[in-house]
Amino acid sequence: LYGVAEEDFDGAYDAWVKGVHPDDIGQAQEEVRLALEGLREFDSEFRIVLPDQTIRHIKAYADVYRTPGGKAERMVGLNWDISTLKEAQLGLIEAKEIAEKANRAKSEFLANMSHEIRTPLNAIIGFSELLTQLNVNEKTTDYASSIQVAGKSLLTIINDILDMSKIEAGMIEMSYQAVDLRRLFSEIEQMFRQGAEAKGLHFQIDIAEELPQYLSLDEIRLRQVLFNIVGNGIKFTKKGHVKVRVVQRSIDDTSQLDLSITVE
Repeated sequence: LYGVAEEDFDGAYDAWVKGVHPDDIGQAQEEVRLALEGLREFDSEFRIVLPDQTIRHIKAYADVYRTPGGKAERMVGLNWDISTLKEAQLGLIEAKEIAEKANRAKSEFLANMSHEIRTPLNAIIGFSELLTQLNVNEKTTDYASSIQVAGKSLLTIINDILDMSKIEAGMIEMSYQAVDLRRLFSEIEQMFRQGAEAKGLHFQIDIAEELPQYLSLDEIRLRQVLFNIVGNGIKFTKKGHVKVRVVQRSIDDTSQLDLSITVE
C-alpha cells in the first residue's frame, strides 16, 4: 500500500511516518498520541507519498492494545486507499461550485434586467389606463380596463420571478409610494371574480370605512401577497364563499398604520 520494498522495510511505524505527506504528518501523529493516551479512537484520513512521488489518500483505523495496568502496548488496525473516492468527492464539489456560479449569474442577470422587462409592460398598463379615461364607448372602456388588469396581473407574476432572482442575488429592496387602497382591491376583485363565480363561489371584499384612501406602502409587494393568498383561497375552496377583509387595527403617533388583511 505504501510502495515500500520488503528489504527497505524498517518497522511499521517508521515506514508510516516516512510515507505520510509532510503537510499531514503533524496532525496524524497528534491523532496517534491522543489514541495512545486513551483520549480518542484512532480514526483518521491523510495523504501519503509513494516512492515514485505519487500522492494517494489513505483512510486508517486502529485499536490500541494495553497491558493489564492500562499502558499502551501496540496499535493494530487497517489502512485502505480511498483516492478514487476522494477524487469523486472533489469532482462533485467542483460541479457544485460551477452550478452555483451559473445560478448566481442567472440571478444577477435577471435582477439587472428587471427595469428592461418591466418598462414595456408598464407602458401597456399606462396606455390602457389612458384609454379607459377617454370614454369612447362602454365596450371600449371595458376592453381597455381588462387589458390594464391583465397587464397588472402579468406584472405581478414577472415581479415574483424577478424578486426571487433579486433575493438570490442579495439585491431585494422595498419601494414605498402613495397607493389608493380601494383602487388596488377593486383591481384584485376584478382579477378574481370571474374565476370565483365559475366555481359557484361568492366572492366579497370588505374594506373598513375608517381606512384612509391613500397609504404609503410597497404596492408591488402587497399585490404579490394578495395575488397569492386570494388566488389560493379561490383555488382550494370547493363551495361557499371567499371573503377578503381589510381593517385598521391600530395607529400610532407617527401615523404608522397597522393594517390587517384576512382571507376567509
